[in-house]
Amino acid sequence: MSVLESFLTTPEVTEALSDRRFVAGMLLFHAALSRAQASNGVIPASAAQSIVGTCKVELFDVPKLTRESGRVRCLADPLLHHLRETVALFNPDAAKFVGYGCTRQNLVDTALAMVSRDALTLVCTDVSRTLTTLLRLAGLHAATPVLLQQPGASPELSSFGLQCVQWATPLARSLLRLNACATQALVVHLGDWPVASEERHKSLTTTAAKVASELQLTGEPASTGSRYDEWAVLASELGILIASHVRITRNMEALMRSGLLDLVPTHAYAVASASVSAPQPALASCMVVGAAAQSAPHRVAAILAGLFEEGTANNNWQASLGQWHGLLSSAHGAARATSELLCAIQVKPQGMQDDIAQYRAALSPRESALRLGPDALQQLARLAVEQAALLRGQIDLASPPEPSAPLNPPLREEPGALALA
Repeated sequence: MSVLESFLTTPEVTEALSDRRFVAGMLLFHAALSRAQASNGVIPASAAQSIVGTCKVELFDVPKLTRESGRVRCLADPLLHHLRETVALFNPDAAKFVGYGCTRQNLVDTALAMVSRDALTLVCTDVSRTLTTLLRLAGLHAATPVLLQQPGASPELSSFGLQCVQWATPLARSLLRLNACATQALVVHLGDWPVASEERHKSLTTTAAKVASELQLTGEPASTGSRYDEWAVLASELGILIASHVRITRNMEALMRSGLLDLVPTHAYAVASASVSAPQPALASCMVVGAAAQSAPHRVAAILAGLFEEGTANNNWQASLGQWHGLLSSAHGAARATSELLCAIQVKPQGMQDDIAQYRAALSPRESALRLGPDALQQLARLAVEQAALLRGQIDLASPPEPSAPLNPPLREEPGALALA
């Protein structure tokens, strides 16, 4: 990754998507496959033991494998070649079972599913933290009035707590959809079996289930075909998730520029010099989210374009997956920036009251009572509490992922967190 891009993502997701983690994923898949095949009597137990003992990323020169894969334009071939050579040193008879029962594409797709699962877990962790913060703010400021300034429209009274709920709602929906999409896309898929028989098909299905259980992915038989369409859906959902973060940060930026929000010093926003002003970290966070939003549509479109040509002579699916790394990286950068920004904000109720008082002075007594009266604020406060409780209930009632599901369970707030301020 270029130094010009590194500050737009996080070290954690960069590590999760690194070459070493990808090679380790291919080796973990092959080791799990060999164990499952041996338990089903497909390959000798001695061969499986030799292969499993060699499937350790520490035994391989990852930079060399990366260079070789670039020359041959295939991620799996160099690894299988070196794995076969290494296994043959200790057990020549086992070398022929390296890569047995799976295609090169199976190897790459499953490794990609494993590293994507880890990256998506990072994304969802920060999204859950953002939702937790927004629901907490909704409870604290359900009755804190704020004047919304919409371009081309008259100012409108609202509750800051209600605004927090409205920011959180699409983000929560996106998190739940992302979890469902990932469960469908991140699967163990084994290719054509050498012998096309009912007995072999059953053995293949059993093998896939055992591999999936070990790798904590979903398993399926070969007859179902590829899941590239599910990958495209997952990519689209990541794009929507990024858009939800853009809405939050842009609204927060507008409130900070109006002096209605401020930042409190946190470890995430430590600055090297006291001369650096507080708003700079906020603007940097907004820039990270904005950069993710700018690149996401193009990356999602490239993945969709590859799907259109799947199975044709001009199959660009593998090439289009080159956009996957950037999409995941920018998604986590946006999620982390939004989470850190929300944890650092400080609401300024007095500034909001002053803003409303200035607007009230320009209204007639009747209009002031109608638009800015206590009844309107009480109704907004009740609405904030009700919608926040409904949102929390929707998240809590969502079925938790199965043990093989790739993502963290949806967040669960402690009961009684919301109350009128």
